[in-house]
Amino acid sequence: MKRALITEEQNSYFIKIVKNHTTKEIQDNLYKEFGIKLSPKQIQYLKSKNHLKSGIQFMQKGRKPHNYKPIGSEYTNKDGYTFIKIGEKRWERKHKYIYKQYNNISPEETIVFLDQDKTNFNINNLEKIKRSELMNICNNKLLFKNRELSKTGILIQKVINKTKELEKQEML
Repeated sequence: MKRALITEEQNSYFIKIVKNHTTKEIQDNLYKEFGIKLSPKQIQYLKSKNHLKSGIQFMQKGRKPHNYKPIGSEYTNKDGYTFIKIGEKRWERKHKYIYKQYNNISPEETIVFLDQDKTNFNINNLEKIKRSELMNICNNKLLFKNRELSKTGILIQKVINKTKELEKQEML
């Protein structure tokens, strides 16, 4: 004969306390009332056996996850870009956030580090360019570790783009 996990009296109490209590709270209540220690798996088994749900969502309102980060927190991804939390569930690249404090930026524009150092957030090291220009700048290897050379490379690409645009207009 298989022994029951808990007595009928304990099971009745269990049924009463399951609603709106976490597994940890249920464990604590059963220990205080009957002196029995049940594992989370045993609690889950009893819930299933009695067709019960606690009614608690995985993350209750007001509770924060263990990995919660406050607004203003930063992290660096594997590519070396630093992100800053600017709102609940809103992260932005730090260099873009800093640039936007001083200048406007449209969706078709992006910000590059003139010295290629992704940790140098000095506003003088950040340059706004069109995303379409960035592709050509990278392909033509016009960004350098030297700020002034990178500025020159960006200007060269702008001249190349303007030349191509004027050639197209002449052909029409």
